[in-house]
Order: sequence, then C-alpha cells, then structure tokens
Amino acid sequence: MKDCCCGRAEWGVIYEINLENYSIERLDQSFPHNNQFGHYPFFREGELHAFGGYGFWRNENIITFFNSRIKEWNIITVSKESSFPEKRIPYTGTYLPKSEELYIFGGFLSKNGRADDKNSVKFEKSDIWKFSFPTATWEKVDELEKDGWQYYSTVRSPKVGIVNSLSRSFYSKQSGNWYLPVIFEDSPSGIYFFKVYNIKEEKEFEPVEIPLGGSKEFITSNYLFDAKDDRVVLVGLDYLTNTRTLPVRIVTIAEDSLLTNLEAEPEENLAVIVGSIFFGTAILAWLGVLFWKRNTWVTSGAGKNNSLKQSELLAMESFNETERKVIQALWEAESFLETNDLEEFVWSEIDNYDYRRKLRNETIKSINDKFRAEFEDELVVRRKDANDNRRLLYGLNEGVVSDKND
Repeated sequence: MKDCCCGRAEWGVIYEINLENYSIERLDQSFPHNNQFGHYPFFREGELHAFGGYGFWRNENIITFFNSRIKEWNIITVSKESSFPEKRIPYTGTYLPKSEELYIFGGFLSKNGRADDKNSVKFEKSDIWKFSFPTATWEKVDELEKDGWQYYSTVRSPKVGIVNSLSRSFYSKQSGNWYLPVIFEDSPSGIYFFKVYNIKEEKEFEPVEIPLGGSKEFITSNYLFDAKDDRVVLVGLDYLTNTRTLPVRIVTIAEDSLLTNLEAEPEENLAVIVGSIFFGTAILAWLGVLFWKRNTWVTSGAGKNNSLKQSELLAMESFNETERKVIQALWEAESFLETNDLEEFVWSEIDNYDYRRKLRNETIKSINDKFRAEFEDELVVRRKDANDNRRLLYGLNEGVVSDKND
C-alpha cells in the first residue's frame, strides 16, 4: 500500500502518512510559510505543487513545489515573455500529466491584490488559464460566462466546510471534459450541476444537472473520477434533520449519462457566425477532396492503409472473445447502434442494467486502447442520436475500416 502526503493549509510543513500502520513522519526541513492559504494543490512527477492562494496580506499567482531532494520549497520559474493570471485564491484546477499542463479556473480576487484591505474592491472571476511546464508560460484559454450560475464550493455549506482541494472538480481523459460543480441562484437547495469545459477542443457547454434525485437528500463534498470505469464518484453527506451527525454516502454516475445531456453554448457574436459559415464551407470543400481521394487514405500517424476488413479486425490477437463480439455487432449493423441494442447483442444473458453498462464501457475502452497502440486511432466511436441528443450511438470509425460492402 502506498504512502500518502499531506501538509498544512498555508504550506511549508509536509508530512508522510504510512498507510500500513498509520504512522506520521515529517518530511520537510522548512517552516509554516503562511503565504498560500486557499491554494490549488497538485502532483507533478511525484512532487507536491501549489498554485496561488493568500498570505501576508496579499493574493499570489506563483507556483511552488516541495523539493524532496533538499526537503525545502522552491518556486517555479516563469518565462519573461509569459503573461500572468491575476493574483487569486483559485476556485479549482486540474493537472494533465501527459501534456504537462496545469489548468486553473477562476477564483477570488482583489483590485489591488490586497485581500485584507477593506477598501479594496473584491470580485470573482470565471476565467481559465493554462500553464505549460515545458515552455514555462501562462496562457489565458477562455472566460466562461456566468448565466445565473456560480461555482459551488463546499465552503458555502455549513454542514461540510473545507475539503481536499484536489477533489473540487475532476477531469475525464477519455472525453477531454473538465467538470466544474456549479449551482444556480434560483434553484432549490440540493440541486447541483456541472459546468462542463472540453479542454481538448477549448469548448464550453451549458450546465448539466447531476442526477441525484430530490433536493436536500444528498450534500456533495468531493468530486472524483474513476477512469477505469468511466464514471463519476461523488462523496457527500445524507441530509438529515434533528441530528448532529450526518452519514457519509458515495454515489457513482456513468459519464455517459452526463454526456447525453450536454449542449454547446450558443454563439451570439455575428463575427463568429460569419466565420463559422466561412469555415464550414471550407470544411465541405476539404471533405470533398478527401472523398475523392478516399481509396488512398491512411491512418493518422500510423502510415498504414486504413481499409481494414472485418476478417482482419477479428483476427487481431490482442482482442478477446467479447471484444470481437462487440466489433462484429458494430460491423454487421446497418447504422450506429443504440447502447441497449449493443448490450443486448453482446450481454443478453445479463439482466442487471448497471452491470451491463459497466461491461460495455470497459470493453469499448479496452478495444480502443489496444487498437490505438497499433494504429494510433480509435476503432469504436460514439456520436449523439440526431433525433434525440440525449442518447449516444456507437459504431466503427469509418476512417480506419473499409467499406462494409467491399
């Protein structure tokens, strides 16, 4: 069992907890810094980092990290050519190890950076900034419009209070979506939403309600993501009256159930609309050229002919029997399949819907992982039903398989 690391809220002092015997050992040779209360913590290459926060009468926009070699704290050096986010106590953030990028969302700010100054104007922002460790530069990615919603922090709930800052939001590597918990000012207490931002496409979506049932039944405190099963894990408290203690409850939600309800934010800017029309025309022309050259297509980066036949796919040694059955079902279907149809074809002997869904998610993920390892592309893709955008349809990636009629 791995050890875990923890520190004081203001940073400086670091402890290691042995999860075998729950002994605690202090790791640092530092002191309480008192300069990063409310920071966003994250791990990079095994080292604990922190962005922003408040201390010594001012907000910060620095990134610090615990140098385990010298057991002291250092500051990440930023390029002289880089822009900077305003000093703040951030709402939340997420770190993407593969691209070595830190994303920060919004936060609490002061006009003069002095959070203690009663005469200074205090305000909140909903901007998104990205820090690239390879280039040591900051870049403003987006600014989310608050249309009646506000970021939900457990600090707002007197029954929860402060929680681990790492679990204030979560990122799905599979979909590229960053899920930010929000509430609407005019919604009943206990009705929660996710404001979804797709980092890969730099695209925001309308807030989607978290399917938790009736109001005040469940008070969320922590938001986690199980990448293995593609599901959201919510930790919280059952709402009970006339008691001083509230039982902890864990709720899991398949990411698919959130994806089916996503709607892109409408664009109202005329320039954007005109630009989109021009861009769309260019795309149509480009697709025409691709269609004309269809027989010469190759897979992205793989350098291999993408006209894979059914027999070739089913003969791949890496696929197991269930995965071949899914591929066969998708190949023989005349169009993209609904989830229920696919599950009925492959797992008809299983009556439990949740278990079926779990098997479907795991199998498709496994297929794509194995296929991507060889061809650098996905084999099974999904898209929204044109007649009902709440439903997802599954099919084979037409860019990597041959014409089924060939």
